[in-house]
Parts: sequence; C-alpha cells; structure tokens
Amino acid sequence: MAGMNGRETERLLQEALGLHQRGQVEAAMALYELVLQEVPEHVEALHLLGVGSRQRGRAEEAVGRIAQALALNPGHATAHSNLGAALQDLDRTEDALASYERALALRPDYPMALANSGNALRRLGRVDEAIARYRRALALQPRYPEALANLAAALLTTGELAEAREVVEASLQWQPRSAQAWCARGAIMQRLGEAGEALASYERALDCDGAHVETLVNLATLAQQQRDHAAALEWAERAIGRAPRHAAAHLQ
Repeated sequence: MAGMNGRETERLLQEALGLHQRGQVEAAMALYELVLQEVPEHVEALHLLGVGSRQRGRAEEAVGRIAQALALNPGHATAHSNLGAALQDLDRTEDALASYERALALRPDYPMALANSGNALRRLGRVDEAIARYRRALALQPRYPEALANLAAALLTTGELAEAREVVEASLQWQPRSAQAWCARGAIMQRLGEAGEALASYERALDCDGAHVETLVNLATLAQQQRDHAAALEWAERAIGRAPRHAAAHLQ
C-alpha cells in the first residue's frame, strides 16, 4: 500500500466506511489503520477508528483517537459528539456534556448531539433540561427511537406517566429491538405497579442487550421490591460490574 496517492487513500477510506456502515467494524478498522499508515494525520480515519474502538467496547482507546482527530480539526461537530459518547461510556458525564455542548455550538440543530446531551443532563440530575433537549431533537427528527425512549425515561422521573407510556410505545414502533426503550417501558410498568409487565419488558431489554446497565439496575430494584434479596444482589453485581460508578449511584 506504500505510496498511495490522495485519490487512492480516499477510495480506501470510502471502502472502509462502507464496511463500517454494514457492521463489519473490525474490517473497517483495519482499513482505517492502512489509511493512517499513509496519512498519519488523516482526521476522518482517526475519528472513525475511534468510533470503531468504542463500538468494540474500547472506550479509552476511542477517546484517544477521537481527541487526536479533534486536535487536527476542532470544528468537527460529529467528532465532538462521538467523543462525548465515549466519555459517557467511561462515566465521565460532565466531560461528555462539555463535548456535546461543543458539538452543538458548531451545529445547533444536530439531533444526535441534542439527544446525547439530554442523556448526560439526565445523569447529572438536570431532568427538565434533558427533556427540553429530547424535545428539540425530536422536533428535528421525529422518528428518532433512542430520543423517544430516553424522553420516556425522563418523563417517568418527573411523574408524567401517561405521556411517558405513549412516548415509549411510539419508540418501540420505530425500533422494536431497542434495549433502552424496553427498559423505559419496564420502568413505567414498575411505577404503575404492574410487576409482571415490568419484568417482561426488562427481559425483552436484555434480549436486545444482555449488558444494558439501566435494565440490570431496574431488575435489582424490582427484585428488592419483591423481597427477592438474592436476585436483587445478583442483578446489582452484574450492573456494577458493567458500569461501576453509574450503577452504584442508582443502587444506593
């Protein structure tokens, strides 16, 4: 591959991007690495390599790669948003929010950054601000299942159960394999006292993502409410093993 010209490098990047979009993350990452062998400061290859690292569960590596890309191009709104997501994976919520805010300063009408900043605000206890962000994201992109699911979870926190239930059902229409939406539905049913429906929803969430932390936390809470202390401890340990700071904060 030595001595590729600019056109060949960009062709390789597009091939990698196509693989990435089809879910072939490792193959795409190998090609991003080839691009970087030719052009070590290729912003998009660094950025997308970081995105791939996050998708493979290597959040620290993702932060490093995306930060390299941003050092070269601080005006890359998508990279700021993806950096925020990687920081959120590391429970660095305030840093994540700062990254989302930088993305929004560059692109105020960026649905993903709006929704993700809502997630960070919700984790920081700023629920009303989170709801406003989700609503802004949905005004721009109405069929946004993740934003709908997270809006439902936020509305649950403020006690707006009827709207929360309506919103989460809409989310599941668009994305029936969403762990976050099934988790939100379970939490709503749990609040309504429908333990069986709650458990069924949580099971659907884990079928979508067996390591979904909020679902594990909620299952621990549900088991505790049902006086099943052994199950509560098991779910809590699984949650803490996955995301120690986030899970521990919600299990206190």
